Amino acid sequence: MRSWERGLRGAAARWPLLRCLAVADREGGNPERAADRYTEAFDDLCAVRPDGDAGAGGPWTAATAALGREALEALLAVGRTAGARAVLERLDAATRARGRFRLAEAALLLAEGRPDAARSLLDGGLEVADLREGDEAIGRLWAALTRDPLPAHLDFRMRPDGA
Repeated sequence: MRSWERGLRGAAARWPLLRCLAVADREGGNPERAADRYTEAFDDLCAVRPDGDAGAGGPWTAATAALGREALEALLAVGRTAGARAVLERLDAATRARGRFRLAEAALLLAEGRPDAARSLLDGGLEVADLREGDEAIGRLWAALTRDPLPAHLDFRMRPDGA
């Protein structure tokens, strides 16, 4: 970590080092500092990426989406809904329309105290193309919203109900 911290002083682009520090903080059990560093990394990335590539589908778009998703998750993990909303709104519309970000938005809506809006987003159809098989993020969110059974089209669990 010290090398990354020392590298920040002379780095033209700080976001890669800040992301590394954020990951280390998250893994080291410091979620508040991880959220701070993810936010700072995302801000730095948005400041250095070319304006024309904010949603053009190029490498900056991919980097912004990946770091934005990590920042969103870190901010939600520590209950910073305003910061998470700010990150989501800085992503381009095409990125926000992807299933992973619609799922993150539903979690954000729930955290903001808007469960009906979150449920509406899930009821409107959701396909998360990069969700790992067996990932239960959708099921956990659904359970936080309702006692209704998880609809089959949202069920990616690898275990039977009740297991």
